[in-house]
Amino acid sequence: MYPKNSFIIPYKRLLFDEETIQAAVDYMRRGVIVRDDEPLLQLEKHWAYYFGQKEAISVANGSLAGWLSLLGLGIGPGDEVIVPANTDVPVGSQVVHAGAKPVFVDCELDTFNIDPKRIEEKITPKTKAITAVDSMGHPADFDPIREIAKKHDLFVVEDLCHSVGAKYRGKMLPLGDVSYVSFHGKALWTAGYGAMVTTNNEEVAEKIRLERYHGTSVRGYTSKPVRVRPDGVWENMNENFSLNYRPSEIDAVVALCQLGRLQKYVEMQRKNAHIYTELLKGTPVIPPVEKEYAYHVYCRYVIRAPRRDELQAYLAQEGVETGQLYPAPIPLLRPFAEKFGYKKGDFPVTERQKNEQLGLPEPRFRDRTDLEYVTSKIREFYEKKMEIGEQERRKTPIAADIISDSH
Repeated sequence: MYPKNSFIIPYKRLLFDEETIQAAVDYMRRGVIVRDDEPLLQLEKHWAYYFGQKEAISVANGSLAGWLSLLGLGIGPGDEVIVPANTDVPVGSQVVHAGAKPVFVDCELDTFNIDPKRIEEKITPKTKAITAVDSMGHPADFDPIREIAKKHDLFVVEDLCHSVGAKYRGKMLPLGDVSYVSFHGKALWTAGYGAMVTTNNEEVAEKIRLERYHGTSVRGYTSKPVRVRPDGVWENMNENFSLNYRPSEIDAVVALCQLGRLQKYVEMQRKNAHIYTELLKGTPVIPPVEKEYAYHVYCRYVIRAPRRDELQAYLAQEGVETGQLYPAPIPLLRPFAEKFGYKKGDFPVTERQKNEQLGLPEPRFRDRTDLEYVTSKIREFYEKKMEIGEQERRKTPIAADIISDSH
């Protein structure tokens, strides 16, 4: 087994071009103080424009972005939020931290996204929102999701951490009432850390801003007119008891540079994903799908593989690092199962996916040689297993031979 830092083909590979590196260095050399949040403001402005949203609010990380999205919509104790069963833990945890209950829904076998046909049966008078996660970079099926939301007067919260640059029926995401994305290295590009929440609802955006930074939505305390009441109470300064959830300015500097390269990175990712798919033809694995409504960005290239665990071990021995994405269904993790009563068999599709899913080394920043090496080792594994199976079959006498020998 290769040590993790010496894989021939590592699972993740990032690229910071010289212009991005220089922008970060220049920012550090300026010696700015913490109040100088101009990079954050510039990033929010450009992000909102690029994705066609009225409001963009930068926050410290993706988990906080999801939680603040729920708070901005007024979701709290006593409420329920529909959540896909096949996703990452924070999507469920942020609902709990908002004081609400996550109600999990099984997923589509091929896209890994929430199954719209299974949503309505989980809706109750307490339901306030549907969380749509664009899993692995493939957009959720938004038309039926939004129809259900409209019918039941629900919000749609979109997690597009995997799907920056993806499209649904030709329209670039996001499509949620509130949407959020992490700048962590899971995306096509990375700013290092940080996240962004977007919405077209100005009231919701203001609520999120107040929660993000000590109850104030302005750049600094002194820039906002303050009124002192006759009883000595100060108003119009800090509106609530929130803390500080802003990202660092240097993350914004890097993100701003990377945003201009997004389409280039998307095209690179799609090209390499299609090469992966072509090279895997004739093997037993099932490659990712791209539905007719989707423009998939392949943030993860996830196959469904027979004998998944054996394949993963074999690839590791050959220097290929892979990942079992979200190896357990969220509702069957101990904290969720014990608190909300979920049990084995409640989510048959997701439970099946967890035994088959395998993330190959991500397509970004790879050359064809890398992709050919990975897929050749997959082919090699199954060919060896077939040879072993044939040898074992030949060693075992067939029924007719047994009958003949007995006579």
